[in-house]
Amino acid sequence: MLGDRHPLTSGSRLGLALALNKLGQFGEAESLLRDAYGALTETLGAEHWRTANVRYYLGVVLQSQGRLREAELEVRAGHDQLLAALGPDHPRTLAAQKTLAELRTGR
Repeated sequence: MLGDRHPLTSGSRLGLALALNKLGQFGEAESLLRDAYGALTETLGAEHWRTANVRYYLGVVLQSQGRLREAELEVRAGHDQLLAALGPDHPRTLAAQKTLAELRTGR
C-alpha cells in the first residue's frame, strides 16, 4: 500500500528480519535488511537514525552468522550514526555500543 521505498515498509522489513534472524534464517534476514537500508538511504538519507538503526541490525545479523569482521564494520557505522543523531544516552545508541563492545571482546 505504501510502496517498497516508504520508511514504514522498511520498518516492517526490519521487524521481519529480526524474527527471521532468531529463527536462524540469516540469509533472508540479511537480504531484507540490505533492502531496507537501501530504501531508507534513498528516502531519509544515510545519517537519519532509522537508517543507522537498520545498519546496526545488519551488523547484528552478520554477527549471528559468525561474520564478525563485517559485523563490526556495520555495527560501528550504525553506532556512530546513532550517536550523532540521537546522542550518547539514547537506548538505541547504548544497544549498539554494547554490541560493539561484545564484538571487540569476542563475547
